[in-house]
Amino acid sequence: MKIHLVFAPTNFHLNPGDLGCGNDPPLGILYLASWLRQYGPQDLELACTDGPIWGLDETIAKVLENPPDVLGISCTTTNVIGGFKLAQAVKAAHPAVKIVFGGPHSSALPEETLDRSPTDAVVIGEGEVTFGELIDHWRRGVTDPEQLMTIPGLCLRVGDRFVRTVPRGFIEDLDTIPFPARDLIDLRPYKGYPLARKRPSTTILIARGCPFACTFCANNIWREGEEERPVYRVRSPDNVVAELRQLVGMGFLSFFDNSDEFNTGLKKPKELLRKIIAADLGIEIMAQFRAVPIDDELVDLMVEAGLWYVHLGIETGNPETLEGTAKKVKFNKVEECCRILKKRGIKVWGLFMYFNVWENPDGSLAIEDVEKSTRTLEYAKSLYKRKLIDFFGGSITTPVPGSGLWQIASRHNLIKPECVGNWDMWFYKRDLRLVSIFPGVSEAEIFKLHQKTIKYTALGLIKARVLDFRNLPFTLRRGSYFLKREVLRLGKVVLDSLSLPGSGASS
Repeated sequence: MKIHLVFAPTNFHLNPGDLGCGNDPPLGILYLASWLRQYGPQDLELACTDGPIWGLDETIAKVLENPPDVLGISCTTTNVIGGFKLAQAVKAAHPAVKIVFGGPHSSALPEETLDRSPTDAVVIGEGEVTFGELIDHWRRGVTDPEQLMTIPGLCLRVGDRFVRTVPRGFIEDLDTIPFPARDLIDLRPYKGYPLARKRPSTTILIARGCPFACTFCANNIWREGEEERPVYRVRSPDNVVAELRQLVGMGFLSFFDNSDEFNTGLKKPKELLRKIIAADLGIEIMAQFRAVPIDDELVDLMVEAGLWYVHLGIETGNPETLEGTAKKVKFNKVEECCRILKKRGIKVWGLFMYFNVWENPDGSLAIEDVEKSTRTLEYAKSLYKRKLIDFFGGSITTPVPGSGLWQIASRHNLIKPECVGNWDMWFYKRDLRLVSIFPGVSEAEIFKLHQKTIKYTALGLIKARVLDFRNLPFTLRRGSYFLKREVLRLGKVVLDSLSLPGSGASS
């Protein structure tokens, strides 16, 4: 049986660096491939394609060049339209190909995925076991959807209905999952995280899931069927170090842990760091970080292990937003964390959001208006000027399917009608598009605030001297985008001034 796994291409052209394109290989489909290779039948022929790198037309051509028996398509919200088009093209050319969708977007909206594409099944949530069982059934000739309903974690088309099977529990022991099948793709095009000091650079995952439930995060899609099973799971230190050894043997020197948080506790990160120190691999590490918990011993171990850079989710400068979005952290803890990190020379990128929304206890809508979002910018600037963070960025709050914010936005009609189901729009950075309606706030005010943030982002990067010729193309592309946006903004200001009464402008 031939199986081709694809991280879906976008429905629009991407440059390297856009949407992470070309930074790191698609670990999701590579984990699926490694699972099938170890636990599936020996006669499987596996292929993997990273759609965003190849583009829609080339991805279709690669799949049709050697038509598989099963096509697995993994999607986020921003590339699901490309996934639909890929499925339609393959099914039109080869109707017998079985098509399976998975990934965050399809897990959040499986019925929509079935409705908008010629899909035979949607895998909901963590995919390795479910996809493996589905492949086993199809390989044995079991294709009737009624019979497939015994497999947990699926959404199927049964007659004229869409039916979800019982939820699939999580893989509790992550060490049972083989390392991603990186040999199935060409790793040479991937540049790694743009600010990495050592090259080559790539991504790893030391954990899955998250014990928190911030409203703006789509991690809630992995909670279905949780019951008493652990949502947040961590690989053993020995397992992580074994993968690092393998990657060092492949020539990699820098690693970004793309787990949601490196430090959901203290004990396990310290155990891992001690193992990395003992292994003496000569590597550097970057990670996603949380303001709590932290202590001096943890940060000392981070430095000794080569962990030099973190993304710190600060989110806002408004205490009511922290409360309303269930962030479960206080400003004093944020600043204490920054002081401990900076004291030991760790670079900190502060992550912020503007125009967040949430629901009050009575169900009414609360929103960060221009004043409150400006307060967030001022707080970020304050942390930067006090040298508590080295860089910061601010994104516009976007309701991603699967998040609590998505449910709030749906209940309060905050999604623009023209954006409903038009998932290409969710990549708002491409050409000044927003998907949300923020009551009482104009789009001009939103983009003006965001533009101010970019200046401080650039300043931090320049002062830290982390930009070099290796990420110059990415820097120039991003710079030209924001320059274009500023020119458009200034042009609109000029046109508005010319149209003022008494200005002499013709009507």
